[in-house]
Amino acid sequence: MQGRSQRLGWASLKGLKRREKLMSETSRTKPRFGRGGDNEDGQALVEYALILALIMVVSIGALTALGTSIVGFLGLIESELGSIVAGS
Repeated sequence: MQGRSQRLGWASLKGLKRREKLMSETSRTKPRFGRGGDNEDGQALVEYALILALIMVVSIGALTALGTSIVGFLGLIESELGSIVAGS
C-alpha cells in the first residue's frame, strides 16, 4: 500500500509549500492587523478611563465648592479697593 504522500505526488508538495508560505505571511501580519497583544490591554485602558473620570468628578466638585468662596473673597477685595479709591 502506498503512503498518502507518494500517491499525491509532486502537486501536493507544491501546494504544501504554498500553504506554508501563506501561513508564515499571515503570522507576520497578524500582530499588525489582529488583536496583537494580550487581552489585558483593554482592561488597563478601561481602568485608566475610570481613574480619569474619578479625577474629573473630584476636580469639578472641588472647584464648585471653592468657587463660591473665591467669588466672596474677590467681592471683599473689590469693595475694599472701591473704598480706597473713593477715599482718595
